[in-house]
Amino acid sequence: LLASAGEVGPERQEAIVAARITRVLPGVVGIMVEVKAEVTVRCGPNDTYVVTPDGDRENGTGFIIHPDGWIATNGHVVMAIQKPDEDHVTDFLAAAAQTACGPGLKKLPEKQRKARMATILKDPENRKGVKLTKGLDVYLPTGEARQGYPAVIKAYSPPIDPDLLPKDGGKPDPPMWDAAI
Repeated sequence: LLASAGEVGPERQEAIVAARITRVLPGVVGIMVEVKAEVTVRCGPNDTYVVTPDGDRENGTGFIIHPDGWIATNGHVVMAIQKPDEDHVTDFLAAAAQTACGPGLKKLPEKQRKARMATILKDPENRKGVKLTKGLDVYLPTGEARQGYPAVIKAYSPPIDPDLLPKDGGKPDPPMWDAAI
């Protein structure tokens, strides 16, 4: 049993905290999530580009909860992997179209420019041109160079989204526990 703070000097309290951290540190892991895309976008009939927009990255930590490799983390850490592919396609296509087609559309009046960009973004061929790559890696606490190990999500509950909470004060369905295994 730990003595109360008034009975232990500051040096001893610091040593106790350091010992506790040292005990749990081997159970803490780093988590890196990345969703990337290569986008083939047609700006016009003979005007096709391949663009690699910035990826959607998130990193955080998790805790080993079982020696078989089970890790608990927050849902927001792995949310990018859980996000529907259609959402990623929309986001990456918009970024790629802006990069590839935007400069050529600048000379058009604003109304025409917006209409043309909307057409490019809705074009089914452009939507098919988004090739997604998803990665989830776990980094173990070792003294060596950090090596990531591929992982998969076995259970997921999203973070709380105030816009999705029931207006009547009831419980959200599905629950928003901000947790993942």
